Amino acid sequence: MFRKIERKLLEWKQNKNKKSLLITGARQIGKTYIVRKFAKANYDHFIEINFIKMPEAINIFKGNLDADTIMMNLTAFLRRSLSSGNTLIFFDEIKECPRARTALKFLVEDGRFDYICSGSLLGGNYKSIPSLPVGYESTLSKKISG
Repeated sequence: MFRKIERKLLEWKQNKNKKSLLITGARQIGKTYIVRKFAKANYDHFIEINFIKMPEAINIFKGNLDADTIMMNLTAFLRRSLSSGNTLIFFDEIKECPRARTALKFLVEDGRFDYICSGSLLGGNYKSIPSLPVGYESTLSKKISG
């Protein structure tokens, strides 16, 4: 079944001046599923970091937030090199790592990878973000109906 969100994701991928994409929506409605499916169909490489399942991943964003430092930390965390170009990096449950969201500005400017983030972002449990990536992030709301 093709969903409206899949069309929107394709439009985002094809945009030459794309920003990072933040997918929001209620819990348990398929945000992670749709990103995985999209990545499998449209990218050669896919990296998924879930900040709830992998809380130690927060350490990737400690210290400097320039793209080179983050990529070095991410490579060390994953214990493998990253292929720039047709690679999607997915930060799931990004609300658990506010510095990751701040870093999106520098990662998007760097241009080596595409970035999608998601999280339910509901309620007052959202941790303080030092600086929102204004101008470097697009938002897409995932509805229950697709």
